[in-house]
Amino acid sequence: MIIAFMGNDGSGKTTIAWQIHKFLTSLGFETIYKHEYEYAILGFLFKLVGRKKIEKSRNEMLVQKKRSVAYSLWPILVWFDLLFQYVYYRIFKRRAIILLDRYPYDQYMSFKYLGLLTKFTEWLYLHFPKPDMHLVLTVSPEIAYQRKKDTHSYSISFYKKQTGEYLKLAGTLGSSVVNTNDSMDQTLNKVIANLFQSLRFSDKILNKANQNRVIFQSFREYQLTNRDDRIQRTIWKEYEYRLECFKYSLACLCRIIEASGVSTYVLIKTIDDFHFIGNDIDVLVSPSDFGELLRELTLNSGKYGISEIKYDRTRDFGKMDIFPEGGMKLDIHSYIGWGNMIFVEFQDLVRFIENAKLFDIDCKVLSSQINGFVIAMHAFEKGYLTLDEFLFLKKNFDRQYLYKVLPNISKSLDEFFVKLESMLENPPIEYPVFFPLPTFARCYLKLLRSNRGIRKLHLFLRDFSRVIFWKYRYAVKRKLPFEVKLFSTQYIWNRAKQ
Repeated sequence: MIIAFMGNDGSGKTTIAWQIHKFLTSLGFETIYKHEYEYAILGFLFKLVGRKKIEKSRNEMLVQKKRSVAYSLWPILVWFDLLFQYVYYRIFKRRAIILLDRYPYDQYMSFKYLGLLTKFTEWLYLHFPKPDMHLVLTVSPEIAYQRKKDTHSYSISFYKKQTGEYLKLAGTLGSSVVNTNDSMDQTLNKVIANLFQSLRFSDKILNKANQNRVIFQSFREYQLTNRDDRIQRTIWKEYEYRLECFKYSLACLCRIIEASGVSTYVLIKTIDDFHFIGNDIDVLVSPSDFGELLRELTLNSGKYGISEIKYDRTRDFGKMDIFPEGGMKLDIHSYIGWGNMIFVEFQDLVRFIENAKLFDIDCKVLSSQINGFVIAMHAFEKGYLTLDEFLFLKKNFDRQYLYKVLPNISKSLDEFFVKLESMLENPPIEYPVFFPLPTFARCYLKLLRSNRGIRKLHLFLRDFSRVIFWKYRYAVKRKLPFEVKLFSTQYIWNRAKQ
C-alpha cells in the first residue's frame, strides 16, 4: 500500500511522514519511508556523471533559470524514474506500507513553477498512477515562511501562491486536505483520523493491530480516544466490554477456588502491559486441585452461573474450559503441554508465583521471567510470535536464567531459545513473525524424547502439520489462529449509523 504526503514547503510533510512511519511500525507493519529526490535509475546516472556537474546543472536550471533541450527533457526522465519506482513498490513491496514524502504531483508543481512543462509533460504528471491514499498538507503562509526561512529564500508571497496551487491540485485529484497549523500531536491525530476514512486502509490497520495485540496500547499512546469519532468510540466500547467480561470471570474463578478448597492457582500468559484482553483466561493449578475444581463444578455449575463445562479425559486429562454466563472463558490447566503430553508441571512453577494486579485486579501470576518462558513456549506451540509477545520477551526473556531454574525443558528447547534470543536482538521488519519449520520439528522431537513420548509421534505429525498450515494460510490470507474477534471497519460504520 502506498501513502503519499503532498503539500507546499513548510507544511510538515517530512515530520508527519516519519510520525506515521513510527505509528504503523508500532502496529507491526513493514513500513518504508522514501524522501523526495531519491531517484533510482537517475541516481545511478548521477554517480557516473559526478556530484559537482549535477549541482552546476541544477543551479543553472533553478537559480539562473537557463533553458535548453536537456532541461526540457528533464521532467520526462524524472517521470520515468518515478514510474519505475512505483512499479517496483507494487510488485516487490506489496505487503509493505510505503510512505512517500512528496509524490510525482509535487514534481509537477515544481516543474510548473519553473516553467519547464509542456502540454505533453503536464498531461503525463497529472495522469500518473494514483497512490492508495494521498493527503495534501497545508499551513498558513506565515508559518511556512517561519519554518523555512533559514533554508529557503522564498518570500511570503511565494508560500501564498503555492498554497493556493496545492488546494487547486487537491480539488483536481480528490485528495484529502489536512491543515498543519496546530501542534504536532493535534496534527498527527488529524492525519491518522483521515487515514481511517479509507475503509480498506482502516480495516488493514485494525486487523494488524489486533493480530499483534497492541491495538488498545497504540490508541492510548497516540491519544486516539475521541468519543465523537465512530471508529475510536467503538474501539473503546469494545475494550470496556472485554474488561468487564474479564473482571466478571476472574471474580467467578475466585469464588469457585474458595469453595473448592484449592490451595493456590496462577494466571499464565495473561499480561496487562499492552492493555489487551484475549479470548480467555489461562489458569494453572496442581493436578489434585484440578480434580477438586472439576468435582465442584460438576456438582454446582448453576451456583456459579456456569453455562458449559468442556472436559474430555481421553483427549486432554489436565485441561477443561469453563464458560461463565456473561463472562470470558476460563481455560483451566494442570500442566503446560499438548494433548496429554506434559512438558512443564505445576510443581515446577509453584515457587515462582507472586501476588500482583492485572487490570487493577488482585490475582496471582508468575514472575515476569518465568511468565516470559511460558509465553515463549506458547509461541513455540503456535510457530509464530506476535508483536506484544516480542516486546514482552525482549524485556523479560533470559535464556541463561531459564537454563538454571528449569534445566530439563530448557535443554530440549535450546535451539528454539537461541533462535528466539537472536530474533529479540535483531528485530524483524514485520509482525507476526513465523519461526523456521525445521527448528520446530527438531525441538518438538527432543521434547517427546525427554518425556518418554517418542511413541506418540502422531502428536508431532498433528502439531507439525497444523503449524505448516497456519504459516502458509497467513502468507496467503493474512489470517492467524486464535485471533481475537473484535470488529471490522464496515461493522463499526454500520453500528455508527444505528
